[in-house]
Amino acid sequence: MTVSQGVGSATGALLDNKLHNLGLAAARIEKVVIHPGQVFSFWRAVGRPSAAAGYRAGRTITGAALGTSVGGGLCQLSGMAYVLALQAGLRILERHPHSRDLYTDVTRFAPLGADATVVYAYKDLRFLNTTGASLQLRGELGDGVVCLHLWASAPLKVHEVEFIAEACPGATRVRTLRRAVGTPVAEMLSCDDYPRLA
Repeated sequence: MTVSQGVGSATGALLDNKLHNLGLAAARIEKVVIHPGQVFSFWRAVGRPSAAAGYRAGRTITGAALGTSVGGGLCQLSGMAYVLALQAGLRILERHPHSRDLYTDVTRFAPLGADATVVYAYKDLRFLNTTGASLQLRGELGDGVVCLHLWASAPLKVHEVEFIAEACPGATRVRTLRRAVGTPVAEMLSCDDYPRLA
C-alpha cells in the first residue's frame, strides 16, 4: 500500500526545511517493525524533534495562527501514516485533526480529514496492528512528492476510506468512513470540524 502526496504550498527555506524534516523522520520510522498486536506511536518512532536531533524550523499551525517551529512539517508524514493505517484496517488508538483548514481546493495535497496533527508530548498518532502480519512504514522523497509505503509480511485485507465533507457554520465538517472491500456496511471513524485559517 502506498500514499503519495505533493509537498504543499511552502516555498523557499520553509520548503527545504520541511523536506529535510520529513527525510529525518522517515528514516527513523523505517527502523520500526510493527508486529501483530503491537502499537505504533509516531513520536516513539521519531523521537523529540529538536535542533540537536537535526531538525529545522518549519511551518506549523498553533491554535488559530500560522507560525514556525523546529520540526514543522512532520504532520504530513503522520497524516500519510494515518491514511495507510485506515486502508489496512488497523485500529486507530489516537489521532487528532488540525485545528484549522490551512489549504484551498487548489493548494490542498490530501483530502480534508486525511490528517493527523502531532505535537511532541501532547498529541500523537497511535494505532494497533490488528492483522496477522508484521508491518513496516518506508518513506521516499523526490521531485516535490512524498511517498509512504506500508510493507507487510503477508497479504493485507484492503479497506476503502471516504472523507465526506460538508459545509457547516464557520467550518467544514468531515466524516471519515471505512469499509472492507466487498463489505456493504461502512464504519464511521470520526467527525471533525475544520474552521478556515483566518
